[in-house]
Amino acid sequence: MPYLALVIDDDAPSRMFLRLTLENSGLDVVEADNGAAAVALLEQHTPDLLVLDLLLPQVNGLEIVKLVDETPRLARTQVIILSAHDQYRHLIRASHQYLVKPISAARLREAVQEAVRGLG
Repeated sequence: MPYLALVIDDDAPSRMFLRLTLENSGLDVVEADNGAAAVALLEQHTPDLLVLDLLLPQVNGLEIVKLVDETPRLARTQVIILSAHDQYRHLIRASHQYLVKPISAARLREAVQEAVRGLG
């Protein structure tokens, strides 16, 4: 059974790049274009992987990561954070991956492989 990834990014081209890269890596993908939609999806799904931008409308990425970290049902969820700014890295748990944009497909695939190993 494929792993499920939740992609959260308000930029449609970025979201498409993320979805296609993850699907090509063998993951099933659901998407949200803002933080509120992501919170709703997290109530319906238990993703194995969360790939999100930090700067999101309605509910920001830091709040979403905090929700995942504090929800026992999501304890196994691996997190890959994407940001155009390195200044937020210190706010993120060391167990989460933090990638600075722009991100190549190869670098994203490496991060996904590392995250999948963390699920094993």
